[in-house]
Amino acid sequence: MSTRITSDDIVMAFMFRKDIHALLVNSADPVGILNKAIVKIKEHDELTDVQDLHDIKRVYEKAKGTRGKSALGDGETRSYKAQEVNGSVFIRLPLDTIKIKKGDLVTVSLNGGVFTVRSKM
Repeated sequence: MSTRITSDDIVMAFMFRKDIHALLVNSADPVGILNKAIVKIKEHDELTDVQDLHDIKRVYEKAKGTRGKSALGDGETRSYKAQEVNGSVFIRLPLDTIKIKKGDLVTVSLNGGVFTVRSKM
């Protein structure tokens, strides 16, 4: 029987530099737990570097076979293929890296051929 791991467990393991993979190995939703842990850490101290947790999350996303590409990391550049539905051309752009969740409002601006997407908090 496995112990239920929560985002609080991950936060503590991160703070004390414990093996996070070992905690998540039998978890039903490691990506969700890591997302919650990242948010909690950033809410406490937005300057804390949580890149290690993002890297671990990507491992579990790939292992689980999630659809599409993983979220774009800070400073990364990626190409997206344009899609067309009913005559409208668009791209599918993951927004979780900038903390935008389903239902959130965003602002999109166009300046000189460059789109800027921001969370409207």
